[in-house]
Amino acid sequence: MSTEPEPASEDTAETVEPGPGAPGAEDTATAETGGEGGDAAATAAQVSETEAELAAQRVERERIERRKAEKQGPIEAGGKLSGTAADLLAAVRAVEGGEK
Repeated sequence: MSTEPEPASEDTAETVEPGPGAPGAEDTATAETGGEGGDAAATAAQVSETEAELAAQRVERERIERRKAEKQGPIEAGGKLSGTAADLLAAVRAVEGGEK
């Protein structure tokens, strides 16, 4: 098993391209649209698909960060229990409360 990274495929190269506001984006856009009208439409579709993928990745990263933050917060004892587990915890608390 090699520890060398695999070479980037065409799919990965598309997702790494700079977005419309990134430095160098104008150079890429003008170089790609320099062809025929059909090429420009295909390039625009490819760019919008790439932008959609990047937006989806941003949303996913935000969701992951929110979940990590929730997990790092204080844990409320029995806060998310239901059914038998909640009943058992209530019984234990009742017994412990009676012993004091």
